[in-house]
Amino acid sequence: MSVDPDDKKALAADIEQAREELAETVDALVAKTDVKRRVGEKAEEVKAEVKATVAAKAQEAKEKVGHAKDTVVAKAAEAKEKVAEKAADAKDAAVEAKEAAAAKVRGTGTQATAGTLADEGQDPTAQTKDLLAGQALTAKAKADQVVVTAKRNPVPFAVLAAALAAVIALILRNRGR
Repeated sequence: MSVDPDDKKALAADIEQAREELAETVDALVAKTDVKRRVGEKAEEVKAEVKATVAAKAQEAKEKVGHAKDTVVAKAAEAKEKVAEKAADAKDAAVEAKEAAAAKVRGTGTQATAGTLADEGQDPTAQTKDLLAGQALTAKAKADQVVVTAKRNPVPFAVLAAALAAVIALILRNRGR
């Protein structure tokens, strides 16, 4: 029995193809039984997921801190404006008191003059001194009121402390992971 050379070539090609398929099947079986490699691949997947989650949480924390900072800055600006308004009011009151005292000393701006005060038996210098003392007390009271208002409204400081505490808590929580 003689075999045709074309049949030999076809038979050899079939054998080679069967060997390749068998090699691929053996490699697949070996891969399934390589537990160490499969565990390593799974660990890499989990590690990548954790990194992505940490990055997302860090960005979220940065955004929250930025918002808290903006809020603190806005509250501090409001408090500064209120204190400036109160200080301006106190300054205006002091200027008015000074002008009134100067007018009293010059004898302008009031009905009483040195002559009429002397006619009534009052010392113009003493009365001016009393007027200035009263107006100085009024200006001091307004200034004290500004200080008390600033102490009673510690909101900007409380907001700043809360933002700082939130930042510290986020840092500690991220380090704990």
